[in-house]
Amino acid sequence: MEQFYSKVISLKNIADDYYLLDFRWNTDSIPRPGQFLTIRTTELTSPLLRRPFALSAYNGETHMASIIFQKVGNGTAILAQLQEGDILDILGPLGNSFSDYRISENGNITNHVVVAGGIGTGPMLYLADELKKTGKKPLLIIGSRTKSLVPFTVLNKEIETIICTDDGSFGFKGNVVDYLKSRSELIKKSVIYCCGPEPMLKGCHFFSVDVGSKCYVSLEQMMACGIGACMGCTCETEGKKKYTRVCKDGPVFESSEVKWT
Repeated sequence: MEQFYSKVISLKNIADDYYLLDFRWNTDSIPRPGQFLTIRTTELTSPLLRRPFALSAYNGETHMASIIFQKVGNGTAILAQLQEGDILDILGPLGNSFSDYRISENGNITNHVVVAGGIGTGPMLYLADELKKTGKKPLLIIGSRTKSLVPFTVLNKEIETIICTDDGSFGFKGNVVDYLKSRSELIKKSVIYCCGPEPMLKGCHFFSVDVGSKCYVSLEQMMACGIGACMGCTCETEGKKKYTRVCKDGPVFESSEVKWT
């Protein structure tokens, strides 16, 4: 983890209120899928806290990194107005990752199912790309309320991708868990990785239990400090350790570690 300053390379609107921000990764610490960073969005006192964002891509040759964010409040509204060459105040990389040990643990698994929902799409695009680079053939499943919220322009055409929309405006009509259930014969031989809203993660966990697959989740708790100091992003877990800091001990967990209420 380092604090560093970076220049904006580009900012693109990729779906309704969703943006892709590319910037220089000016530190030797290599970010991995599932890890995140925090950005100080202004020198003013409001918004005061840094904002956390998951990495959606990293190129080790060009040292370019990316995040995908949704404009939902003052902090992200400020980011949505950035111009090429503007300076970012970044702290990262933070947290653990899928690739630290999750992928290597499952090297004998032939099917890797990467499930994304909403703002959780960013880190799962990164994970799917890494899986492909290591010779695997991931299946990427993206869930969205409607077609206009799907970031089509940033999808890798070389990765098999299924789009699920709640309203049926594109692809499979229904949510990602509905789709998983419709392909349960495939998922039985798979490991599932997912990031998105808690109901989606909970559904993926119980589905994985039903079919006997491993499932790993990246949690999206509200983070104030991002380094484990404030204890504001704890989640309830199974076992002796009742509560776990998502920013420090996660954000990636085996789904059976989380107590789903």
